[in-house]
Amino acid sequence: QGGFVVTGFDPVVAYGNEIYDLLDDYPEQYASTYGIINIPDYLGTTPVIGIKAEMFEDVDYIGKVSLSRNTVYLGDEVFRNCKNLTEIDFNGATLEKLPNYAFYNTKLQSIELPDTMETLGAYSLSNTYLRSIELPDSLTKLESHALYGNTIKDIDINNVTFASYGRIKIED
Repeated sequence: QGGFVVTGFDPVVAYGNEIYDLLDDYPEQYASTYGIINIPDYLGTTPVIGIKAEMFEDVDYIGKVSLSRNTVYLGDEVFRNCKNLTEIDFNGATLEKLPNYAFYNTKLQSIELPDTMETLGAYSLSNTYLRSIELPDSLTKLESHALYGNTIKDIDINNVTFASYGRIKIED
């Protein structure tokens, strides 16, 4: 599938030889409020399909992220160490894998994964504040320490056929 991938934090995206500054060119779609990152569904008529690895790593002021509904790709460590990130809205994105370290060391307390999610990458949701998580029926693989360092009250892992758990603490 063709489309834009967010590749710069200015925030800038590149498409072919053209570069777009999202805040200057599309401010109403991208950054509606301080601390909220809105990835637009389209730039012009071209869908925004992903975010490159480490794109928002260590950005402390992000509190909420709303992804493009066209998102099929997130790079490794995309939101790693976003210490104030409490909310992610997938907006119906069709991601099949949550990448390695995607939300490592954030303040997510709950997450609703897309129905298309098949794999939680290594450390993808580790060291967050997760208390609840609903795993979609499509999820069959938990990679190393995907949920490490959380105190989860409610989880159903019946569909998982491969898991390298690390440690998960599940409270009664």
